[in-house]
Amino acid sequence: MICDKLDNTSDKVMYYLNDSLKLDAIAKELKERYKPDDIRLCYSPNNRKKPSLPSEDNQAFTDDKQMNCRCILTTKIIDNGIDIFDDALKHVIIDLTEPETIIQAIGRKRTKTPLTVYINEPNQINVKKMDQGKTISSS
Repeated sequence: MICDKLDNTSDKVMYYLNDSLKLDAIAKELKERYKPDDIRLCYSPNNRKKPSLPSEDNQAFTDDKQMNCRCILTTKIIDNGIDIFDDALKHVIIDLTEPETIIQAIGRKRTKTPLTVYINEPNQINVKKMDQGKTISSS
Protein backbone atom coordinates (compact mmCIF):
# COMPACT_ATOMS: atom_id res chain seq x y z
CA MET A 1 0.00 0.00 0.00
CA ILE A 2 2.81 2.40 0.86
CA CYS A 3 4.58 1.73 -2.44
CA ASP A 4 1.35 2.24 -4.37
CA LYS A 5 0.89 5.70 -2.85
CA LEU A 6 4.54 6.69 -3.28
CA ASP A 7 4.73 5.38 -6.87
CA ASN A 8 1.41 6.71 -8.15
CA THR A 9 0.80 9.97 -6.30
CA SER A 10 2.69 12.91 -4.85
CA ASP A 11 0.95 12.25 -1.52
CA LYS A 12 2.77 11.74 1.76
CA VAL A 13 2.19 8.69 3.98
CA MET A 14 2.52 8.05 7.69
CA TYR A 15 2.56 4.49 9.02
CA TYR A 16 2.11 3.77 12.74
CA LEU A 17 3.10 0.37 14.13
CA ASN A 18 4.32 -1.15 17.39
CA ASP A 19 6.30 -4.12 16.11
CA SER A 20 9.96 -3.06 15.95
CA LEU A 21 10.99 -6.01 13.80
CA LYS A 22 8.27 -5.19 11.29
CA LEU A 23 9.30 -1.52 11.40
CA ASP A 24 12.89 -2.49 10.56
CA ALA A 25 11.86 -4.83 7.75
CA ILE A 26 9.56 -2.28 6.09
CA ALA A 27 12.09 0.52 6.51
CA LYS A 28 14.91 -1.47 4.95
CA GLU A 29 12.75 -2.47 1.99
CA LEU A 30 11.53 1.08 1.38
CA LYS A 31 14.99 2.64 1.78
CA GLU A 32 16.33 0.26 -0.87
CA ARG A 33 13.51 1.11 -3.28
CA TYR A 34 13.30 4.89 -2.79
CA LYS A 35 15.73 7.73 -2.18
CA PRO A 36 17.02 7.54 1.42
CA ASP A 37 15.61 10.98 2.25
CA ASP A 38 12.11 9.92 1.14
CA ILE A 39 11.66 7.56 4.11
CA ARG A 40 12.15 8.50 7.78
CA LEU A 41 11.85 6.49 10.99
CA CYS A 42 10.58 7.94 14.25
CA TYR A 43 10.60 5.85 17.40
CA SER A 44 11.52 5.82 21.03
CA PRO A 45 14.59 3.74 21.89
CA ASN A 46 12.43 2.14 24.60
CA ASN A 47 10.12 0.73 21.91
CA ARG A 48 12.98 -0.92 20.04
CA LYS A 49 13.94 -4.52 20.66
CA LYS A 50 16.86 -4.57 18.24
CA PRO A 51 17.50 -1.14 16.72
CA SER A 52 19.32 -1.74 13.46
CA LEU A 53 18.31 1.56 11.87
CA PRO A 54 18.68 4.89 13.69
CA SER A 55 15.72 7.07 14.59
CA GLU A 56 15.43 10.06 12.26
CA ASP A 57 12.76 11.96 14.15
CA ASN A 58 14.91 15.10 14.31
CA GLN A 59 15.06 15.05 10.49
CA ALA A 60 11.47 14.04 9.77
CA PHE A 61 9.86 17.48 10.16
CA THR A 62 10.74 21.01 9.15
CA ASP A 63 10.56 23.87 11.64
CA ASP A 64 7.09 24.76 10.34
CA LYS A 65 5.85 21.20 11.08
CA GLN A 66 5.84 19.94 7.49
CA MET A 67 6.98 16.40 6.74
CA ASN A 68 10.54 16.53 5.46
CA CYS A 69 10.07 13.30 3.50
CA ARG A 70 7.42 11.32 1.59
CA CYS A 71 6.86 8.62 4.22
CA ILE A 72 7.31 8.36 7.98
CA LEU A 73 7.35 4.99 9.71
CA THR A 74 6.74 5.47 13.40
CA THR A 75 5.78 3.91 16.67
CA LYS A 76 3.13 5.58 18.76
CA ILE A 77 5.81 7.87 20.22
CA ILE A 78 5.01 10.42 17.52
CA ASP A 79 1.47 10.82 18.88
CA ASN A 80 2.86 12.64 21.91
CA GLY A 81 2.66 16.36 21.26
CA ILE A 82 3.57 16.49 17.58
CA ASP A 83 1.32 18.53 15.31
CA ILE A 84 1.63 18.11 11.54
CA PHE A 85 0.60 20.99 9.30
CA ASP A 86 1.30 19.33 5.97
CA ASP A 87 -1.45 19.36 3.32
CA ALA A 88 0.39 16.67 1.35
CA LEU A 89 -0.08 14.14 4.18
CA LYS A 90 -3.07 12.30 2.78
CA HIS A 91 -2.65 8.71 4.00
CA VAL A 92 -2.28 7.42 7.54
CA ILE A 93 -1.89 3.68 8.03
CA ILE A 94 -2.46 2.49 11.58
CA ASP A 95 -1.33 -0.93 12.79
CA LEU A 96 -2.17 -0.33 16.46
CA THR A 97 -4.96 -1.68 18.66
CA GLU A 98 -5.54 0.78 21.52
CA PRO A 99 -8.47 3.10 20.68
CA GLU A 100 -6.87 6.10 22.42
CA THR A 101 -3.66 5.63 20.45
CA ILE A 102 -5.57 5.34 17.18
CA ILE A 103 -7.39 8.59 17.91
CA GLN A 104 -4.10 10.31 18.76
CA ALA A 105 -2.51 9.03 15.53
CA ILE A 106 -5.33 10.44 13.42
CA GLY A 107 -5.32 13.71 15.34
CA ARG A 108 -1.68 14.57 14.58
CA LYS A 109 -2.66 16.13 11.25
CA ARG A 110 -3.87 19.68 11.83
CA THR A 111 -4.97 20.76 8.36
CA LYS A 112 -8.42 20.43 6.86
CA THR A 113 -7.29 18.68 3.67
CA PRO A 114 -8.76 15.20 3.19
CA LEU A 115 -7.06 12.35 5.02
CA THR A 116 -7.55 8.67 4.25
CA VAL A 117 -7.04 6.46 7.30
CA TYR A 118 -6.33 2.75 6.99
CA ILE A 119 -6.67 0.72 10.19
CA ASN A 120 -5.27 -2.79 10.20
CA GLU A 121 -7.95 -5.10 11.56
CA PRO A 122 -6.76 -6.03 15.04
CA ASN A 123 -7.60 -9.31 16.71
CA GLN A 124 -9.89 -7.51 19.09
CA ILE A 125 -10.57 -3.88 19.81
CA ASN A 126 -13.01 -2.64 22.39
CA VAL A 127 -14.90 0.50 21.54
CA LYS A 128 -16.74 2.32 24.29
CA LYS A 129 -19.27 5.01 23.67
CA MET A 130 -21.52 6.96 25.96
CA ASP A 131 -25.27 6.75 25.60
CA GLN A 132 -27.22 8.92 28.05
CA GLY A 133 -24.70 8.40 30.83
CA LYS A 134 -24.34 4.63 30.32
CA THR A 135 -21.22 3.02 28.92
CA ILE A 136 -21.90 0.63 26.06
CA SER A 137 -19.13 -1.71 24.92
CA SER A 138 -18.83 -3.38 21.56
CA SER A 139 -16.11 -5.35 19.80
